[in-house]
Amino acid sequence: EGFKEGLLKCFDYILVPMNEDFEQQRSTIKFVEKIIIPSSQKLGFEYDVVLNNIHYVKENYSKGLKQILENNGVQFLNTLISKKDKYVSYKFDEPTGMYSSLIYTYDEPIYELIDEIINKFNVDEINSLDTH
Repeated sequence: EGFKEGLLKCFDYILVPMNEDFEQQRSTIKFVEKIIIPSSQKLGFEYDVVLNNIHYVKENYSKGLKQILENNGVQFLNTLISKKDKYVSYKFDEPTGMYSSLIYTYDEPIYELIDEIINKFNVDEINSLDTH
């Protein structure tokens, strides 16, 4: 209610993060089903949902929910972003500082997500050239 569909005309692609919290998952699913999917079909943009900030204990539950939603037409990326409990803040001259992981591999899923999105569009671009 009160959502302006015209705003979505500005986008070619929308990435929808969904975390492990039940109420937030429910809200995200409702948003995707009621707004993103119909608008995507009507306006011609692409979207994907990504599992974000998932604690390792809830990974199987989240993957199961993802499979159910995919079977019902919701588009997901394969990358799962794990919950990051080991972040440290570095203070610089600016008041916001910078956040960085203590262990470099914590950032690996972010790189995987970026690669997955880039590869998805490279494949789509190649496929569109084949049809023209």
